[in-house]
This record gives sequence, C-alpha cells and structure tokens, in this order.
Amino acid sequence: MKIHDLQSQINRHGLSPLYLVIGEEPYFRDQALSMLRVAGQEKNASKLSDPSAAHDSSQMFHVDVVYGDETDASEILAISEEASFFSSRRLLIIKWADKLSARDGEALIPYFQNPNETTTMVMTAAKLDGRTKWVQ
Repeated sequence: MKIHDLQSQINRHGLSPLYLVIGEEPYFRDQALSMLRVAGQEKNASKLSDPSAAHDSSQMFHVDVVYGDETDASEILAISEEASFFSSRRLLIIKWADKLSARDGEALIPYFQNPNETTTMVMTAAKLDGRTKWVQ
C-alpha cells in the first residue's frame, strides 16, 4: 500500500489494530507513523461530546515506542495488553522490527491473530525476511 492509500484506508475504515510499515526510505516510514498518530488523536477527540474537552489527556492516544534491537516479545506483549491510565487507546510503535529475533517474532503470532482492541500496533522496518514464519 502506498502512503496516500494509507490515508484513504484510514478515512474509510478507521484505524486497524495492526500495521506493518516497510520501506527503504525512513522519511516515508515516519510519514506513515505521523498519519497513524494523527488519526488516533482525531478518533479520540471525535468521541468527546464536549468540544472544549478536546485537550483532555484521558482521551488522547497513548504512544509507546520500542526498538526491535532493544526489546523482546514479552515486553511487546506486556505493553500491548497493558491498560493505559492516560488514554482510552494505545499506539505501540515497534521500530526496526527486522531486528527482532525469529523466536520473538513467532511469539507474537498469537497476538497478530487476536490483537487487543484498544491497541494499534505498528511495526516498521526497511526490509523483512519473508521466509520467517512471523512475517508470512
């Protein structure tokens, strides 16, 4: 999916629980992340009945960023299932997902099949090895 298609998909269907952002150019990966952050903020702000409460931090998207070379599946799963005290939704960004071990990637498969409804997980990488089970 191209970057402009992502915006169209979000506009038509809202945020999905899982995204995989792959591309050699960091600028475009960051642009996709920005779109997802904005969509999350707008979704939460639109749920508010009082427009003056639009800056209520309890309604904002809580954002967590982890790096594939500094984390493992147990930490990712703990964050994705953890309730946020600051917002109704969580955006979990996993940068450099290609640095996750094959074992950690496979440990995430059950989550991919049944993601947390209040978390949007976004994995980013320049490239991924399509031969690994969790990428397939």
